[in-house]
Amino acid sequence: MCVIQQTSPDLYFTRNKLCTKVTPEGRITLTNDKLKITAAGTTTELKVENPADFTHQLKTILIYIYEQPTKILITNFINGILHSS
Repeated sequence: MCVIQQTSPDLYFTRNKLCTKVTPEGRITLTNDKLKITAAGTTTELKVENPADFTHQLKTILIYIYEQPTKILITNFINGILHSS
């Protein structure tokens, strides 16, 4: 990554949290205030209420990415998020 993108106070990436992961069905993106899940052409957006909620959603994403078999569809992830809130 370019040094300017890593250090410039004017850029989104240095002022905000951002985690994104391509999945077999789409993409999962977590920012300071939003969890956005895209799968099979459908996008679901959930508001991130506070720093604790951000941490909870990040842990959930990491568990999905690293502990689940790749054959599990992202809809299972979405359902888990919607039912744990």
